[in-house]
Amino acid sequence: MKINTKLADGKWISWNEKVKFLIRAFPIDNLMLLNDQFVQQRVLGKQMLEYSVMDWDGIEDEDGKKYECNDANKDYILNYYDELGEFVVREIEKLKNLEPRSVKKTSKK
Repeated sequence: MKINTKLADGKWISWNEKVKFLIRAFPIDNLMLLNDQFVQQRVLGKQMLEYSVMDWDGIEDEDGKKYECNDANKDYILNYYDELGEFVVREIEKLKNLEPRSVKKTSKK
């Protein structure tokens, strides 16, 4: 079985022509166990953005200044720009599926 050791290295994805995100795969160890489905989705989305979004480009504040890539701003995007947050979360989930995860059985002689 081949292991992709570069899943945490990151990959640039484009939201549009100006906005890009540097993301990495989200490890299952970071999942929290919660009962309420909405809370689970919200917490998971927040955890995924905080861990997996490593940088971004093309996002500015209302004054035209670079909108810094930090946990508070990631959370702000998730809360107020849910379409953008959901796009990034979907792309993060895709990263884990880049290579087939089949296990080859070998016979011992």
